[in-house]
Amino acid sequence: MKALKLPEHLRERLRENIGALIEGTNYKSVALNALSMLRSCGLVIAVGDVVCSSLIDAGGSPNICIVDRKSRRETSQISVSNELFDIVLQTKNPPGYITEEARQKVKESINKVLKSDLKLKVLITVDGEEDLLALPALLNVRDGDCIMYGIPGKGVTVIRVDSRVRELVKEVVSMFEESDI
Repeated sequence: MKALKLPEHLRERLRENIGALIEGTNYKSVALNALSMLRSCGLVIAVGDVVCSSLIDAGGSPNICIVDRKSRRETSQISVSNELFDIVLQTKNPPGYITEEARQKVKESINKVLKSDLKLKVLITVDGEEDLLALPALLNVRDGDCIMYGIPGKGVTVIRVDSRVRELVKEVVSMFEESDI
């Protein structure tokens, strides 16, 4: 399977915040604060089980949720119900990689939601780890769309995509190593 591997030297760079950090450890209050930012977004993608679940519990309705049924690499007690979504896709994506299959599922999901005028809701369940899938999401959405993901122990980041964000992400992804896994 073709994949891009995250080189060790890029890990620190990926921790740099390029969005709006909403700090807090109370998931519901952080999600409520995020909701006010997300109202002005086009398409909304939530990456991570805790982020998706908290956003839904706070009354939000992300267009796409990407989950791995884990939190901090442990089986999660937090669950995002498949029944809340029109389409449920599955993909494989090992930790530290972005597989071609996963990248295509993210792109396909974005295209389906956009063609539905944001009416469809898609859940992508990842066998492996979903963290790095925020990158292909950032590369495939439109300006004004938002990606939201958790920062363990800090809160969540909301990134409103524009050409500057897209260029930063392209630059980072171009430094990943091509790999067969």
